[in-house]
Amino acid sequence: RVLDNQASGSFALTGMQRTGKSSILHHMLLSEERKAELLKEKKIVVDNSLSGVSCADDIFMNMVRKSYRVIKKNEPAENLEDLNEAYEDLMGWCAKKDSLFEIQVYLEEMVALGYKLIVVMDEFDNAISLFEDCPHCFNYLREIAYKPQYRTDYVIASRRVLSEISNMATKGVSPFPNIFVCEFLGPYN
Repeated sequence: RVLDNQASGSFALTGMQRTGKSSILHHMLLSEERKAELLKEKKIVVDNSLSGVSCADDIFMNMVRKSYRVIKKNEPAENLEDLNEAYEDLMGWCAKKDSLFEIQVYLEEMVALGYKLIVVMDEFDNAISLFEDCPHCFNYLREIAYKPQYRTDYVIASRRVLSEISNMATKGVSPFPNIFVCEFLGPYN
């Protein structure tokens, strides 16, 4: 789903600890060999595990910084003027006070260069505490992945189902989980 060139293909793996979620993510997307293979198709894989994130801003800015570094290494400098400008406009961006506009502009410039972004978020249960002060970030994530012009998909691994995570963080109902196809993993013999 994510690797096909579908307009929207976000995917979630849910299961208890030690069921192989992280191993699947590594094998399918996160190994250096796999990232290099996908980059040949202009698909950038960003490892954005929430275990290493301290605030909601980092989720978005890691996505931007890591993809920017990949593009900068792989594109001639003369192709990067608009992307560089969009990247510079994002410095100082804050999820609590800023709109999604600057990130959308950056993603549009990334797409103009022919890239697709696959953001892998392991340990997504941590979003409960990360988004506690800015629950609108679920809407930001949804907006980015839901609209085909941003060519961004998420692959998420968590112990809880996404609706439970978003409901706990937002203290209400969020449409964020609706953009995902979910697969439940259980113990295997």
